[in-house]
Amino acid sequence: MWVFHIAIKGLRKATFQTESVPDLPAELDSHLLAAKAHELWDELDNKHRHRLYTVLYKMSKPYLIFGMGQSFIQGLVTTVVRPLLIRIMVAELAADADLSLLLVYVACLAIALLVEGWSSVSLKHAGSDYLGTIWFASTSSLILRKSLRIPSGTTDLEESSLLGNDIVRTYENLRFFCIFPMAVISLVGGIVVLVVTLGLSSLIGISVMVVVLLINAVIASKAQTAEEHDLAASDNRLSLMTQIISGIKAIKLSAWEDSFLALIGSARQTEMKCLREYRILHQSTVQIGRACPSVAAASSFIFLAARGNYISSSDLFAALNVFLALRLPLIVIPECITYFGALTVSINRLERFLSLAEVGGNFEGSVLVTDSTYRLKGSFMWHGNSDENLTLNSKTSFEMTNVKSLSRKPSSYGPFVLHELDISMKQGGQTLAIVGPVGKLRSISMIT
Repeated sequence: MWVFHIAIKGLRKATFQTESVPDLPAELDSHLLAAKAHELWDELDNKHRHRLYTVLYKMSKPYLIFGMGQSFIQGLVTTVVRPLLIRIMVAELAADADLSLLLVYVACLAIALLVEGWSSVSLKHAGSDYLGTIWFASTSSLILRKSLRIPSGTTDLEESSLLGNDIVRTYENLRFFCIFPMAVISLVGGIVVLVVTLGLSSLIGISVMVVVLLINAVIASKAQTAEEHDLAASDNRLSLMTQIISGIKAIKLSAWEDSFLALIGSARQTEMKCLREYRILHQSTVQIGRACPSVAAASSFIFLAARGNYISSSDLFAALNVFLALRLPLIVIPECITYFGALTVSINRLERFLSLAEVGGNFEGSVLVTDSTYRLKGSFMWHGNSDENLTLNSKTSFEMTNVKSLSRKPSSYGPFVLHELDISMKQGGQTLAIVGPVGKLRSISMIT
């Protein structure tokens, strides 16, 4: 609703300060969304099926319910209320009805169109803007947190590919996927109205639409496979780019630019071939869906004419309105099937990355915590036997308000990453970074 306030203010004044733009709603704050996503993800164990689906559903449940309600309203008005009102109006005009009664029907039609437009905007706002923001903030924060907890080379999935391809593509697809419930309701309601207006002859047009949906379902399945190949090719290209950037000094020193440029070109061609196949299949479903209502309407009317059946003008206009209204559902449903297949592929890739085993950090030494200072004295390493050694957790460490001292005896595991560490720091919003040459001391950061 805050958009209406800005629009009205813009009408009153030619320009206004950008400071007058209201802040982002608190429920869409990325810090809050990330914290909630981490909390929900940690509550579920690795054996939980569809773990990421569960997290996203719990975070966006109110908006999903609101969006489903708006979908029901828009679908009902588009293919049921509006065509039936047109049918009544045409019938009353043919019967020379009273002008006042016609004005009432016109007012009802205007209200129906207003409700249809309002529900369409509200549906896209709840199903695309809110859900897209929640999806982007939650999944990207989970990926970034996980990337800091796994050793390099653990998987062939690159976090840059997941952030740049899977999450972004799904965010863009949500703009269309949010109207899928409305399309289903419109399709069901439209079929009912067609049966009422055209009788059994409507089954001819409905049969055409069913055949088109089945054809589009097959094409959508092939598009899902093409999407999987495209994502795999994209991962391969990004992995190659990462390797080139890491070894750029050796490449320049050995004058291997042309060879690696050819490798990048070959990887890009493979990626574009998969992407071209996906786009062709996707556009095929869209164009077939656009042509379907016209073909279905023509089939029903030709069948009526061949049988010599009479159809009133009111039923004809109502049926035509329904067939035209069904154009959007017949485009959206196959398209959303394709998007759902791509969403499934991306979700599976994200869950596979988020379910990887994390690095175990082991600390041997003493921890001294007071109300104002925090001191670490000992040695820290990655991996090791976490059952026998003290594993530090920054959250539990900084919750200690009394002075505590913890110690562990050295064990016989491998070389430490940080050996004989002795650091004292103040608590309260400071950032400490320990850096060193590559191969001697890993770079770490610690928020206090």
